[in-house]
Amino acid sequence: MRRLIVIMLSAAAAHCGSDSTNDVAEIGWLFNYKDYTDSTKADDVRACDNQPASVVGPAYDAVAKVRISLVDPEGQVPSFDKDYDCETGAGGLRIKLRGIVKQKYTLALTATTAGGALLYRYDQKDYDLSTLQAETYILSTATGEVHFTPRFEGALACPADVVSMRYRLYKTGSMGPDTTPSVDGIMSPACDDGLGGREANTLFIRGIPVVIEPGTAQTYNAYKLELEALDAGGGVTDCVINPARTVRPGDNSIVDDESLSPGACP
Repeated sequence: MRRLIVIMLSAAAAHCGSDSTNDVAEIGWLFNYKDYTDSTKADDVRACDNQPASVVGPAYDAVAKVRISLVDPEGQVPSFDKDYDCETGAGGLRIKLRGIVKQKYTLALTATTAGGALLYRYDQKDYDLSTLQAETYILSTATGEVHFTPRFEGALACPADVVSMRYRLYKTGSMGPDTTPSVDGIMSPACDDGLGGREANTLFIRGIPVVIEPGTAQTYNAYKLELEALDAGGGVTDCVINPARTVRPGDNSIVDDESLSPGACP
């Protein structure tokens, strides 16, 4: 059995002018919002602001923190887990790790919003620090989105009393949908003036957690969508429930409009 070693773990940004003789890794990052389950999709590489070249709809949540995690697969050496401000490892910069035992680890990089919601991740089982590792890693998206135009009994025209639109998405598994929504929010205003009167706005729901099991043919997660139109006092005027809304990684929404019917949700 190898001897346990007490180690000091420290890190500094790559642009700092310090002695690098004890460096074991230099880690930078970028983020790819593409649907990684579809090889035909083009890369959508982003920086910490998490915005594409042109944004349609509301802005995406920015990446605030990136966590570097190193775990000894044999459990002999203490784990290393530390959060860094996103900008310290982006734009060509790298985080320097030193004072770490030179061996193999399981590496995980996770990028989160200021509120702690997971946006991107990268995993590598055999991360060998016996030699210096210096690389900028591309983290894959951990979220997807849906966007569509709500309709009212099949028509784009909004009822006169509709002011806003409330949505909830419940993750669905083998036991049915969760009881707590994974994502919820309100779009306001729900309607704008069209050429012939008030018409429904396109609804963008982003930051939806998507987990694809490695080694499977899975390409999406299923969600129950609950959509309510609200009047000025917050009362429900119209509703639709879709028990199986498909959510794929990245911007790969299947644009199927949802048609609401008068009355509250059952």
